[in-house]
Amino acid sequence: MSNLHPSEEGFFRRTKRKFLENPFIFPGFVACTYGLFLMIRSLNRGDKIGFQYGQRFRVGAHVLTVAFFAGGMLYHDWNKKQKQIQESGAAAQA
Repeated sequence: MSNLHPSEEGFFRRTKRKFLENPFIFPGFVACTYGLFLMIRSLNRGDKIGFQYGQRFRVGAHVLTVAFFAGGMLYHDWNKKQKQIQESGAAAQA
């Protein structure tokens, strides 16, 4: 984890670091972006049904992103515990 202030770290470097810390967020981000794309495309075409579909897709993608976020936190915690178990096992053998 970086101790830099966000303005010192920079937007793109911070975004990359955040995505690497929780890799499960990226698919949700892509799905939300695609939902917004569907909405904008339907709005420009005047397609009311397509716009509703895009909104529903975006809301579903947000729910999926929250689930991915929770899964990423659980994975991060599990991974941290596994490293601690390996380190304590290696220390016990030495």
